[in-house]
Amino acid sequence: SGTCSGSCSPEFGLRSRGARVMSDEDRDNASPTPDENASLADVWVAHQRNEAEETAWVLEQVYETVSTNFEAAWDLLRALCDASDGDDSTLCDLGAGPLEDVVGAYGLEAVERLRDEVGRRPAFLKAAACLWSTNREINNSVDALLAAHGQQRM
Repeated sequence: SGTCSGSCSPEFGLRSRGARVMSDEDRDNASPTPDENASLADVWVAHQRNEAEETAWVLEQVYETVSTNFEAAWDLLRALCDASDGDDSTLCDLGAGPLEDVVGAYGLEAVERLRDEVGRRPAFLKAAACLWSTNREINNSVDALLAAHGQQRM
């Protein structure tokens, strides 16, 4: 995973990694490309690890993406999971942050997708262990998913 050195802004951080920064109009009309998601994920992971002020913009960018469109949200969540390189702390940040935001926005539909994704990306289990909801039914569904795979809440 890359890190952002020097002065980082959304334009610098993504363009320096070869991704096109999306305008508001683009964001309304299209999902980010896989390369854009990978670049955004690299910056997000770097920010989770060092919390540099220069990369704080990535938190809002990720939130906007995951709250805009269900499929775009999952494309980005997969990129974030992959970019975490299995690091427990980063996966927990994923679960308590973007994954929790998606589950909050899309409810049980997102938990069902999470169940499918765990089969393809077992690291999502560690992220799910840090996900909490104010909705008891969602928490029960997440608990059942974790228990089925021998994973405890973190």
